[in-house]
Amino acid sequence: MPICDQTQNHTIFHQVLVICVCLTFFTLPISTALYTICSLSALAVWLLSGICYRDRVSWQGRDWFLPVTALVILPWLGMIWTSAPFEQSFKLAERSHYWLFALVSASAMKSARSLRNILLCFISGTAIIAIINFFCLHGCRLETSHQQIKLFQSYIIFSLFLVIAMLLLAFFYKTSTWPRKILIVALMLFLAVTITQLNGRSAYLSLAALSPWMFITMFGRRRLIRVLAALLLTFMLLMSSGTVRERIALIPKEINLYKAGVRSSYQLPDGTLTPSSVGLRLMMWKDALKIFQQHPFLGAGTAGYQHEADKIDPGQGFYHPHNSYLYIAANFGLLGLSLYGWLLVVTLKRGWRSRNQLSGYSILAILSVILISSLTDTQILSAATGIALGFAVGIPTPQPTTCAS
Repeated sequence: MPICDQTQNHTIFHQVLVICVCLTFFTLPISTALYTICSLSALAVWLLSGICYRDRVSWQGRDWFLPVTALVILPWLGMIWTSAPFEQSFKLAERSHYWLFALVSASAMKSARSLRNILLCFISGTAIIAIINFFCLHGCRLETSHQQIKLFQSYIIFSLFLVIAMLLLAFFYKTSTWPRKILIVALMLFLAVTITQLNGRSAYLSLAALSPWMFITMFGRRRLIRVLAALLLTFMLLMSSGTVRERIALIPKEINLYKAGVRSSYQLPDGTLTPSSVGLRLMMWKDALKIFQQHPFLGAGTAGYQHEADKIDPGQGFYHPHNSYLYIAANFGLLGLSLYGWLLVVTLKRGWRSRNQLSGYSILAILSVILISSLTDTQILSAATGIALGFAVGIPTPQPTTCAS
């Protein structure tokens, strides 16, 4: 085949890869089936077209390559020493393929234009579902002839994507013209309002913790009055929401109920039972720590948490402790914590080094929200956040230059 034809085919395959990744990010807030198909299509194009070999310089030798490889392999090795049934351990081991999207990202996002388009697709998908969600919450229902269409993720995952979208919009604000800046601010305000209408407390925490960074990114460190005014507006918006106040007020109540021996649910004044999410999490965290103490070095193996926790609290039925760090500790011990910590350190360091560029900033934005929310849920197992985390790890950033003596 002539060289020109080979080059044209390579370009076409790369364009198809970028389109698949764009569709993946666009559908992340929308539907599990859609982003699963799109992400696996991107992985298939990357492998079968030969891009994985031609672009091997994009991922070989990168500081994240070894820990990513180890985290892909670890759950499969963990099946050797786990006592969990094969079906349980296999179900969790297969989710380690999320880390492979770091390799795909290194090829698909190596140009600034591709990265920008992919992130804009994510913002667009999130905004569209936020609009649909807004109308649904205010009485409008989209229905087929058979059943109501469910177009958005669980409120926890979707609310986290809203925070990530706001952080990304803050970066685009810096380089936009004034008409676009007004539109960006309006969209950010709408997304913030949407967050206050959802029950995701991890999103409240993420938004509150990351707001200073977000507004400093928008206005700069020297415009302190604008930053403080934006922080005050964000705080007032959160506290003015009845949903936010109600969800926050439940935390100490459910903690006290847990201390009193109520774990899974409690009775409301009208006699109905409501689940105690805080109580369940405290129970699962306690079990995970106990399992880690019993298996400190290698953990209980893949799906070991579910198997061992069922011995501690028979019939609890959860396959993860709703905490990414405790999940790794219980299943893979110090070995898993070391590998995960290694990956996070090198990735965050790389993102911080390029924080003034879209590549580094987007790494920090995605990782910071996922890491904060991982305190209350096992985000590395969730398909949407797991895929997003895999892609974020592999976003290419400029290599540090060394000065010759």
